[in-house]
Amino acid sequence: MNYRAEIDGLRALAVLSVIFFHAGFTGFSGGFVGVDVFFVISGYVITTIIISELAEGTFSLLDFYERRARRILPALFFMLLACLPFAWLWLTPIELRSFGQSVVAVSNFSSNMLFWLESGYFDRASELKPLLHTWSLAVEAQYYIFFSVFLMLTWRLGVQWILILLFLVFFASLIAAQGDNFDKSSAGFFLLYTRLWELLIGVFIAFYLKYNNFLQSHLANQSLSLGGLAMVLYAIVIFDKNTPFPSFYALIPTLGTGLLILSGVPKTIVYKVLSFSPLVGLGLISYSAYLWHQPILAFTRHRFVWPLSYEALVVACTMSLVMAYLSWRYIEKPFRDKEKMTRRVVIGFSVAGIWCFSLIGIAIQSEDYRLRSPNYLPTIVYSSLGEKLIRKGEVCEEKNGKVHAPFTYCYFGDLSSDQSIILYGDSHASALQYALDKQLKESSIKGIWLRKVFAGDTHCETTIFTTAQKNAGVASSLGCPRSFLEVLDYFNDASYLILASRWTMRYFPVEATIETHSFDNIMLGCKEIDVAYQEFVAMDATGFSADNIKGKSSAIFNLLELVNTVMPTLLVYPIPEVGCDVYKYNLKNYWAEGVIIKDLSFPVSEYDIRNEFVISHFDSFVRSNESSNIIPIQTREIFCNHFKSGECSVIYESTPLYYDDDHVSDLGASLIVAEIFESIQARDE
Repeated sequence: MNYRAEIDGLRALAVLSVIFFHAGFTGFSGGFVGVDVFFVISGYVITTIIISELAEGTFSLLDFYERRARRILPALFFMLLACLPFAWLWLTPIELRSFGQSVVAVSNFSSNMLFWLESGYFDRASELKPLLHTWSLAVEAQYYIFFSVFLMLTWRLGVQWILILLFLVFFASLIAAQGDNFDKSSAGFFLLYTRLWELLIGVFIAFYLKYNNFLQSHLANQSLSLGGLAMVLYAIVIFDKNTPFPSFYALIPTLGTGLLILSGVPKTIVYKVLSFSPLVGLGLISYSAYLWHQPILAFTRHRFVWPLSYEALVVACTMSLVMAYLSWRYIEKPFRDKEKMTRRVVIGFSVAGIWCFSLIGIAIQSEDYRLRSPNYLPTIVYSSLGEKLIRKGEVCEEKNGKVHAPFTYCYFGDLSSDQSIILYGDSHASALQYALDKQLKESSIKGIWLRKVFAGDTHCETTIFTTAQKNAGVASSLGCPRSFLEVLDYFNDASYLILASRWTMRYFPVEATIETHSFDNIMLGCKEIDVAYQEFVAMDATGFSADNIKGKSSAIFNLLELVNTVMPTLLVYPIPEVGCDVYKYNLKNYWAEGVIIKDLSFPVSEYDIRNEFVISHFDSFVRSNESSNIIPIQTREIFCNHFKSGECSVIYESTPLYYDDDHVSDLGASLIVAEIFESIQARDE
């Protein structure tokens, strides 16, 4: 195809937006849409090449795959090779295992599936995953494989029938993306079937320009190209982590990209901007820049521990561009030269690279390899939730659970017992699973883990009377209390309900107490990684509450009143947040001073200020209902005065009470579970 400098300029805009987004720079909150821009460009470029060769009768799958291998694999393998020593030096044993899995997945272009399967309660923050960005390469590789075969097999049907089939796939994929996003399925973000429609926008443009000229009207080109650029820039600046994506919102940057490809022709303002030589130069190295930015940012964050200074982020981004140039100059270009690298060399290199990195990734996952890590801290007990999830999985897997509309559940504990206790909540409830499973078996009680509650197609929040839907799905969200009552009625022979959530995060913001979802631990000097939590909006009988504070107060009381009328409920009060990953905090101290932290705590006042709003409402409800079915489990006394008066303990006698920055470890969970069963015993007596 004819070279278009403005396309490289568009690639530069896309890759810069992604890099600056991952760096966390202000003004690029929607920079993740750069990936969607790349998808449209790939759809256009690849389709143009394939249909041109099909029309001329020269298309060959082997030639096509060889070109893709020359373009993608050498720089990718170089990046993987460079990551290995830094992973060994700076990752914890648990992180090494995850890294090994991702190396294998990247090697066979299935990393999008891996990161989809990994996403969940205890998923590592995306900013700390060195190879997370390769999910988009996997999507494109899968597209290359299937789409090239599709065109080759359907070419004889004629362009009209091909386009009809592709339009059907386009609408099915777009609807699936919207539906999965509405149901909060991570599959919608990572997998090909919900991203295919973005690539198809580029495909349609390629077909159009193959059989038609560019628009002849200068005014039309000028207007459409400016509009397209405005749409892309709008998404980059205005979108953020809370924007439902990919969904109908993704039409803004993808259609904008399509307009730029279609109308950004010479003599337009957009063409002059995008064909600016520095942008074109950056576009030429954009693939390598994309490859290098995430591992450099992630490993920098691992080494210097969150959060990074602005200066450190600038250095990391600059280093990404330097490595991108070196990779392009000395890896990409030589391998794309057919005189220097023959087909036999490229195929041999590709096969060898796939096998070698697959074997390396498998080796990294071995327990022996991980225990030899220089970051394994043998003098502290770290057989916590994370290790058990690796070795055993969950006590009852959701995928093996039972479905009873409108909820899903599974059993654990003593499965033969007629006495049962329900566990419900978010990841803070899930963190109790092993300690609770052990105690249930010892007490001859069956556990019922209520995994999800639905109202129609809407996955209800664990707080039941709040929703993140905001202006969407009002009717279905308002059905959550009714669905929850159906659950409790279905299990009406259960003795107790254990209700545990990260309450404070789920009711933010509240002025002067819960101003952010993340916890800034002033004493320890660390702040929780800024994961994309959505603000939960309180609901009342008529819709969403307009008054945040009043609405959140009502939401708390409504939840407690609902369970109070049905069965005895063990209400686990807010578990103290730490603000920083305990193991990483300890490791940072080990790197700096060569010693392990034996005891670590922070003033109880930090817990009190952070959780005042929720605790005061819990206490108020319990006090006003003397015959209440609500049994408070006071976590403040467990963590903040149990080991050291006036302090909230994080590590005690070298044993961490936390798995990460807010989820309890085995020791922390066992303390909560012990308090739960003491309360049950006291009530039963």
